[in-house]
Amino acid sequence: MLPKRRKPTHLGVILTEEFLKPLGMTARQFAEKLGSGWNEVKIEAIIKGKENLTEKNFNEFATALDTSPQFWQRLQSVYRQWEENHRHNEKGSLKPWKKAQ
Repeated sequence: MLPKRRKPTHLGVILTEEFLKPLGMTARQFAEKLGSGWNEVKIEAIIKGKENLTEKNFNEFATALDTSPQFWQRLQSVYRQWEENHRHNEKGSLKPWKKAQ
């Protein structure tokens, strides 16, 4: 379910606040834990919301952090859906002025 009054929390924030900080892990250390194909720059881009995860990434995050791939997929899906709805509503939100009486 999408939050109606606030923007959903981005998965980068969840990754940082709920996993990396409590584990005392930096983006570089997390990239190393994920293995080849990962680096600090890519993790930072995900954290900042500049890059999205793929199906393969969901599985890699799940394995590295002992979660399910669906957890990461759902976070990204809810956030994207909210963004799309918000953009659509913003464009279509102009309504004609009511005539003063």
